[in-house]
Amino acid sequence: MEFRIKNLDYWKRQLDQFLKLDVPHLSSYCLTIEPKTVFGSLQKKGTLSIPEDEMSLSQFQYLIDFTKANGYEHYEISNFAKPGFISKHNSNYWLGAKYLGIGPSAHSYNATERSWNIRNNAQYTRLVSSGEGYNEKEILSNTDKCNDYILTRLRTKWGINLNDLHFISESDLEQITQKLLVFQNANLVNYQNGTYTLTDLGKYRADGISADLFI
Repeated sequence: MEFRIKNLDYWKRQLDQFLKLDVPHLSSYCLTIEPKTVFGSLQKKGTLSIPEDEMSLSQFQYLIDFTKANGYEHYEISNFAKPGFISKHNSNYWLGAKYLGIGPSAHSYNATERSWNIRNNAQYTRLVSSGEGYNEKEILSNTDKCNDYILTRLRTKWGINLNDLHFISESDLEQITQKLLVFQNANLVNYQNGTYTLTDLGKYRADGISADLFI
């Protein structure tokens, strides 16, 4: 089987079907092909291809316009929802809420450190039963907290609030503020009521903007 998307027609048909099904929430991510996977093997053989960057950009812009015209809120780079259907689960991550992960490979976060459990099922069970340590931990520095906030919040409709960022990270924000002003002048971010959010143009460059803001 060979699968290629050479134009927007297929994409539009999929979104039309999505609308007919009256689905209240949509998550849409570009596919990353990893080596040593089925998709990686198919791509290497030439039987699977992913859209060129220009096509992905056209699809994303069409998706933004389509969902907005049909009553969906673009509340995170890759997520769209009807009123009342924003994902509570993922929003907790983007808003920096604490969470506890239980089971092999699960991650936890408590605002001061991250931890992740070992992956091996049998080893995890044995260590839990014996009361031994079964995870690794990372203590978050003020720089980590600042950069985490930027990376997660800038992707969302809630954006970056400099007062919150200063409270969370206790960092000097002068350099970040100056860079945000540059992005604002370039029509990549909006500023309103102390909060910076991405424009539609800025959403195309979200990762690069976040990286530039990191301390």
